[in-house]
Amino acid sequence: EDKIRQVLEEVQTLFEQNRDTAKYAAEGQHDVLAAIQLRHAGIQRNKRCLLAYLYNRLENIRRMRWEFGSVLPADVKYNMCEHE
Repeated sequence: EDKIRQVLEEVQTLFEQNRDTAKYAAEGQHDVLAAIQLRHAGIQRNKRCLLAYLYNRLENIRRMRWEFGSVLPADVKYNMCEHE
């Protein structure tokens, strides 16, 4: 969960930087557009990676539930967070 939280914080930081920089672009300073596009690409990449990670984790949990049933072995439960 800590890594997910870090990625979400990074996305939030990049978004806020883009929002602040967009004010300059609106004022006619078009040299900042490349920075905005680069940050936006970083946001999109982080979102794609996070969604891929979560989807993969979900599929693993589904597979284990089919394999082990509703009661998971202790070593498997240890590697899962409380919500899973």
